[in-house]
Amino acid sequence: MKRKLLVIDDDPQMRFFLEQALKTENYDITLAESAEEGLEHLRQENFGLIMTDVRLPGMSGLDALREIKSINPQAVVIVMTAFSSRDTALEAVKRGAYDFFPKPFKVSEMRIVIRRALERVELTEEIDKLKRELHNREKFTALVGQGEPFLDMLSRLEKVAPIPSTVLIVGESGTGKELVAEAIHDNSTRAGKPLVKINCAAIPATLLESELFGYKKGAFTHATSDREGKFQAAHTGTLVLDEMGDLSLDLQAKLLRALEQQEVQRVGSAVPEQVDVRVVASTNRPLEKLLEEKKFREDLYYRLAVFQVRVPPLRDRLGDIAVLARHFVKMYADLFDKPLVGLTDDAVAVLNAYNWPGNVRELKNCIEAASVMTDRDIIDVGDLPPHVVSGRGSDDLDGQGKFFLDETLSRIEKQMILDALTRTNGVQVKAAQLLGINERSMWHRVKKYDIEVASFQT
Repeated sequence: MKRKLLVIDDDPQMRFFLEQALKTENYDITLAESAEEGLEHLRQENFGLIMTDVRLPGMSGLDALREIKSINPQAVVIVMTAFSSRDTALEAVKRGAYDFFPKPFKVSEMRIVIRRALERVELTEEIDKLKRELHNREKFTALVGQGEPFLDMLSRLEKVAPIPSTVLIVGESGTGKELVAEAIHDNSTRAGKPLVKINCAAIPATLLESELFGYKKGAFTHATSDREGKFQAAHTGTLVLDEMGDLSLDLQAKLLRALEQQEVQRVGSAVPEQVDVRVVASTNRPLEKLLEEKKFREDLYYRLAVFQVRVPPLRDRLGDIAVLARHFVKMYADLFDKPLVGLTDDAVAVLNAYNWPGNVRELKNCIEAASVMTDRDIIDVGDLPPHVVSGRGSDDLDGQGKFFLDETLSRIEKQMILDALTRTNGVQVKAAQLLGINERSMWHRVKKYDIEVASFQT
């Protein structure tokens, strides 16, 4: 990726010289002939490195330093001047300059200083990224993962949790939508207030209205007293509506009114009741398809989908499988009071090779079964359910339905290593992290399967 540099100098020959000298370094260079012009560029784009002359028409380079730092505090600034003095250099550093470069200078020296400055930019960016990830994890401790799809989801959750907007969580069954809904509530201004959940698919349509909005005494047979619904129970808090795609069109209309007017009407009552509820809805069904089939109201869809959060399926979270598995091992070790410490590398390889149609829920059940089955302190391949070991197909069975375990594991393991090297451009350290194994183990496997790592490097 090209690094963006901003050069501010009123001398056209110096601007041309710097542009030509730095082009060979594959930098994306923007030129400005005054501090004012440079600051305008900085307000519109993000530059990691800025080079500025001290003496400029209008605002000086030193005065521009304060403005630069107010716009982008992380920017690395190199000050250049043909009128070098110790006092000027000290003043530049005081105002936030990374380095001071007297003119004239050698191109080779300038390139070294720029490379070092950009290394600092990259380090600062990496530290900021780690801080954001740590901050997110501290806020969303119930959610486990470290891969890019997972971190992208956390970033969206961090933005939406504090605001009062309705949220629609979409994702396949078993991905953890309920945990995501809980995390939104726990990190909102309504944390500590009621969190009420209802599975719309688990309740018969004839009863769902009364469950949501409540009913009055005598509204129907067996209604012997007034009863509040889930909306009233969630007043001042959050209501989680799971499997929204299963609502009838009639009930969808009543739900839309509740969302838009923040009021509900109990079955058998003519008097509406005001409620203060934030709704978080979830579904594993494609609502867009239901819209096309006229099975879901368009106005309700857009009211629910003010902000969407997609929970990625486990097959898209290769780097998280081992992390989640170890998390569940610890959980069941505590629950079953067993001295479990983890999984073998071979067991992790099998888990990574499986497609997980049941997502995180299936992985959790798999580790629970393995924790029960193992007689040791570490889970190995033999402790895992047979369908997970064999994968999705029947290619690994002979005519009598017997498993070729060693051959199957070797084939799975090699393919996973090839996939990891492809995704990391042949960087073995990153590939090992992706697979959840150490560098030495990765090196042995590459040697074992005679894999040419250089062929993956681009």
